[in-house]
Amino acid sequence: PGSFTPISLFHDPEEQDPDKKYKAYGFSALNHNRRGGSYAYSRDALEWTADSRNPVFDPYARTIPVVRSGKVEQIHDVVVWKYHQYYLTLYQYQRSGESMDVELAMSRDGENFAFIQPGEQVVRRGAPGEWDSDMVAPSVPLVDENEIKLYYGGYSFKNSPWIEGQRAGGLATLRLDGFTHLQLEQARDRGSFTTIPVTRGSA
Repeated sequence: PGSFTPISLFHDPEEQDPDKKYKAYGFSALNHNRRGGSYAYSRDALEWTADSRNPVFDPYARTIPVVRSGKVEQIHDVVVWKYHQYYLTLYQYQRSGESMDVELAMSRDGENFAFIQPGEQVVRRGAPGEWDSDMVAPSVPLVDENEIKLYYGGYSFKNSPWIEGQRAGGLATLRLDGFTHLQLEQARDRGSFTTIPVTRGSA
């Protein structure tokens, strides 16, 4: 990576490594035409170290077939925050020069991330012609006692009176813990899933 531009930053009091108490996530310029999601850490939020594995969100991992140049098939922007014991991520996945979706990833350690339902939009783009029809940009959500608020940037490049396109801010809401869910496959009345080891609580 030729650079690192942070988009989200937070203090992580539960982190056991004192050198990684502060975490920053954003994007790196991999060449003139490609970005990738990256991570840096700090003991004091003054001096930072970029992770040696950057980009930790591999821009090629989602590409079938692989496209190694041009502003397509890349992870464009990344925001990460701590939600209970997880590190949740809203990342902006770019499939064309003017089409970007916000999707979900998660991690248990803040360094190794898994994509959740790749291709599924967390905040859906608007219908053709609407103000957020071409691109949605993420920000770190706000969580209150009742719901999760996702403020986002929306863009429309087509049918806009402005050369640069139309841009505005929007709000989407989720129920608490509502980033994703499990459901039975069609026509099934029972199912199963596998978790990490858990300790049963007492009533």
